[in-house]
Amino acid sequence: MKYDNALRSDGVNTLIKVHAITGASKTIFPAGYDDWRGCIIIKVKSQPRGNRANKEIIDAVSGFFGLNSRDVSIINGARNNDKTLLLANTPYYHVYDMLKEAL
Repeated sequence: MKYDNALRSDGVNTLIKVHAITGASKTIFPAGYDDWRGCIIIKVKSQPRGNRANKEIIDAVSGFFGLNSRDVSIINGARNNDKTLLLANTPYYHVYDMLKEAL
């Protein structure tokens, strides 16, 4: 599938590239795939002020994958709309299969 360009794995953890759209009417993950950027789209209600949007992104992604919020972290792009998230102790195939069903 095309969205597998947004996923990487080290065997134990999975990295997922996302593009955040802030100020949306409701939080949606996954909201689609951006071919040009090669990342999964996430829409969040919060504005990027006081780290609120980043917290909402972590909550939405952890909720979607059934993870504890401390197992999801932003490792790149904390001050940017394009982010790389680390899903700790989450195998690639689990992330891939769940995104396959949703997208």
